[in-house]
Amino acid sequence: MTRTLDQSEHARRARDRGRTARAWTWFSRRTIEAGTHYRDLSWRTVWVQALMAAGLIGLSRIDPGFALSPWALLIGVIWALLIVRIAILKAT
Repeated sequence: MTRTLDQSEHARRARDRGRTARAWTWFSRRTIEAGTHYRDLSWRTVWVQALMAAGLIGLSRIDPGFALSPWALLIGVIWALLIVRIAILKAT
């Protein structure tokens, strides 16, 4: 006798217990999957990259007239935004 599993979203969530059930209450599947990619990063790595992004932004502001300053600012801001996203996902 073969048993057919009910794969509906409601049935799957009802089967989940503990941490998984709590996560599905507050976050979408896409957010949870994105967060699992950052579990292997240590907080030290996140902080070092955040400091490097801030340093790049700071260096771009020392001499704003320098040819590479706008690029350093743009890269630093994008990097900082990505690190903030990673830190939020890692914390949750």
